[in-house]
Amino acid sequence: DEDGNLNSGIIAPNSILLLNNLTKGQTMKINSQVNISSLDKNIPSKVSLIINENASNIKIYDAFLVNSTITLNNTSNVLITGNLFNSSNSTILNMVGGECNSFINNEVYINATSVSGIILNNTLSSTVKGNDFEVNALAVKIIINEASANSLIDKNVMNAKADDLIFIYSENSNHDSIINNNLAGVAESIYG
Repeated sequence: DEDGNLNSGIIAPNSILLLNNLTKGQTMKINSQVNISSLDKNIPSKVSLIINENASNIKIYDAFLVNSTITLNNTSNVLITGNLFNSSNSTILNMVGGECNSFINNEVYINATSVSGIILNNTLSSTVKGNDFEVNALAVKIIINEASANSLIDKNVMNAKADDLIFIYSENSNHDSIINNNLAGVAESIYG
């Protein structure tokens, strides 16, 4: 509709929404269980995907997203995997609340002034694993883990060039596993 809501009445549960050459940065609010992919992984799309609570248990896969963002609002069991992100936006993924959401085996290229690539905010049992990050910016925080619990950040490769560089920033979070990440950076100041 005109507010960007995907009409759940016209799409059957567990259907596949195929993105194809979206170039205007359309906002799509997903309120039903629909999987999301690209019609052709070689053709980029520019979208803002807002996945709401009723759209839990979905998969976003094999998409080529340029200057796009994904927001998960209190969702559960959303799997984002096998995607290519090429962005000049600060943030590509913002998880707000929810539990058991995963960002796995994605390629991420960000070239921006300031980067807060992936934000986990008040989440439970989120996973960020097996991703490749290439980041170039003045101020960088590749992964931000705030007020979350039981997060797994594992086996990611992070290469970054920045003035101020923080690979993984965690605050007021507990029982997290941040392990086996490969970090390489060039910066005036670097923090884990």
